[in-house]
Amino acid sequence: MSINNYIRQVKSIWNHPSNHENRLGAVLRSASQYYTCLVKGQEIRIPAFGYNLFLDPKADFSRSYIYYTALKDYHGMNFIRRYLKTDDFFIDAGANIGIYSLLASSLVGIKGCVYSFEPIPSTFRRLQKNITQNNITNIKSFQIALGESFEQLKFTLDQDETNHVVPDASQHLAVSVSSMPLSEAVPLDIPWAMAKVDLEGYELFFLRGAYKLLKNSNPPVILLEINNSFSRYGYSEKDIYCLLEDFGYEASTYDADSNRLDFKTDTWNDVLFISKDRKDFVLQRLSTCN
Repeated sequence: MSINNYIRQVKSIWNHPSNHENRLGAVLRSASQYYTCLVKGQEIRIPAFGYNLFLDPKADFSRSYIYYTALKDYHGMNFIRRYLKTDDFFIDAGANIGIYSLLASSLVGIKGCVYSFEPIPSTFRRLQKNITQNNITNIKSFQIALGESFEQLKFTLDQDETNHVVPDASQHLAVSVSSMPLSEAVPLDIPWAMAKVDLEGYELFFLRGAYKLLKNSNPPVILLEINNSFSRYGYSEKDIYCLLEDFGYEASTYDADSNRLDFKTDTWNDVLFISKDRKDFVLQRLSTCN
């Protein structure tokens, strides 16, 4: 990224809600990290939830954390901070380099556990580094894809944080990855607290493969992003809403500043699907958060 493009990012850094208590410090910090990572080409590490997050200087995903903070996804991440408790179990589907996994790890303690799934080999190595360099023992990481069935899936390799499943690998630089249903990848008898799902449009197939869990409202909370990426696989956000409604979940958005869930349909971006049977449980946790 050129210096001119970085300068254009300064307004976003200044206005990001995670930086509102120290906007100038955030800009100065990001400038220093920009120089280290993108000008000198050196790996940097930033503090994240009591750990260090090691960033690849060549990756766009890294740049987003240089610009903002570890709480880049302000509302969704603050929900996790307030909802997860010691001894909880958390699923991170599409973990990338592990920022959500590190956040969950910092909250669930030594008796809790994070199951972290990342299909892209190079990204998985970065995830592993962020786990091992921090001596984390409560994250189990898996270099597999999660879908509807046992199969081999082709993933792009040249789109950084938006690498995704491609039906026609001949049109892309791609890698073959083993895929399995979530219901076969994790223990069914664990009371999962939450799943975060970021599969660049492949979410519907993931949810179909999780039916053995979802039919029991397990987990009671699913965080996923609703956007236009579903269309590349021939479905729309309505299919997501209908499937999860059939399993007894309702859509909501979370406002971190008011600590409130707003239950509504047809919302986009980061959407929290809450089990209707466990809604009181979720709201109780939020009401008693620190």
